[in-house]
Amino acid sequence: MSLRPEQHAPPSPVPARRPTVRDLVALAAPDRGLPGGEALYRHAALLAGLGAGDELLSVGCGTASGLRFLVERYGVHGSGVDVDPHAVEGGEARSRGAGLAERMHVQAAPMDALPYRDGIFDVTLAELGLTARALPGPAIQELARVTRPGGTVLLIQLAWTAPVPEGRRHRIEALLGFRPLAVVEWKRLLGDAGIDAVHAEDWTEGPTALMPRPIEPLLELADRLSWRARLDVSRLAWRRWGLRGALDAWGEGSRLQRLLARERVLSLVLLKGTRRVAPPLPAPPVDEGVRAQDVSDLPLFGPVAGAAR
Repeated sequence: MSLRPEQHAPPSPVPARRPTVRDLVALAAPDRGLPGGEALYRHAALLAGLGAGDELLSVGCGTASGLRFLVERYGVHGSGVDVDPHAVEGGEARSRGAGLAERMHVQAAPMDALPYRDGIFDVTLAELGLTARALPGPAIQELARVTRPGGTVLLIQLAWTAPVPEGRRHRIEALLGFRPLAVVEWKRLLGDAGIDAVHAEDWTEGPTALMPRPIEPLLELADRLSWRARLDVSRLAWRRWGLRGALDAWGEGSRLQRLLARERVLSLVLLKGTRRVAPPLPAPPVDEGVRAQDVSDLPLFGPVAGAAR
């Protein structure tokens, strides 16, 4: 069975806000594929050596499509965390519908205060939602904390590929609903958290043997916000965010398409590292004086008392 969380206070209610692309994609197509496709998740599992019986945690799991794929394909026990209670509710319902209720569990919790003990997961995975409502540094520190020494930490994240003026960068971040970082920044945060041997792959380049076509992460998001999808999403957004949210939902796909016409500054990256193993404690020093005293009564030569003659 999957690991159940420790008792903790429920997360604070999410304040009302305008919907982001991440929110709208979750409403439009909660089960439409995985970010980067199945090939990316299969390769991540291969790098981690994921196998039956392993304990896997997915942070920023959304509706848990990626977690369900890995649980079903590799026989792992899955736990998932996301700050969005609506996404978590949908993920739990779909896991029950797939007959996975005993093998995976998803809950709403802060990504920078995970409700798990230290070092209990063999593999931890941070999906695209990691920086949606948490600072990346504390979130990665928590990811490392709950990974066992020698275990694997995986990140599937967007990364900047070129310098972007601050104002434009903030606009892109606000539109997406999460904060990309440069690959060097992701590596530094992992190293600071005690994750060694960090390996990074850009899955936006291609084609390769693993990736038959290059991934365009923002185009894939935009494709999910077709005009027909936006009709459905606007209706759902009305229920969650009111009139302003419905209007934003209708225009978000167009805003993203206009942005894509000008910007080619983001890539989808896979990072893999190993949780540092603490060096063994040194043996306590031996008191040579005590040792000499202990053997002082033993004969240097001759038979041992009681030995057969």
